[in-house]
Amino acid sequence: MSPEKLDKVDKSLVLAKFFKKFKSPLIGNVDKFIEVADKYNMDYRLLPAISCIESTCGKFLIPGSFNPFGWGIYGSQHIDFLSYDDAIETVGAGLFKSYISRGYDTVEKIAPIYTPPRWQHWMGSVNFFMNEMDKIQTEVIG
Repeated sequence: MSPEKLDKVDKSLVLAKFFKKFKSPLIGNVDKFIEVADKYNMDYRLLPAISCIESTCGKFLIPGSFNPFGWGIYGSQHIDFLSYDDAIETVGAGLFKSYISRGYDTVEKIAPIYTPPRWQHWMGSVNFFMNEMDKIQTEVIG
């Protein structure tokens, strides 16, 4: 998609349609996803795609954790958040600090560090969901 068309994308509409398609409880957090992506200079599709890999778009997660990203889950240990918005902000900041600010700003660059040793599977899955958002973008732009 051309940069001119991408500038005209209604990100809120794209994410709302995406989360509706996947019956995600995160549909009410669309604005926070966009705010955090803009704040940390990341692709607005990245965090939603990660949530779909790690918790089936927020449908399956540790009860009461508000952690659709699997952030900080190691064995029986996990990180709880106060809300989905809190999780989106915290994980966005963490991705920025540990990856994006260091030049790891694409899924292909992030994956080997974020999810070793099976990073190829994670990368392919994140790209699948990002491509689903691209399809919706194309429909929205026309």
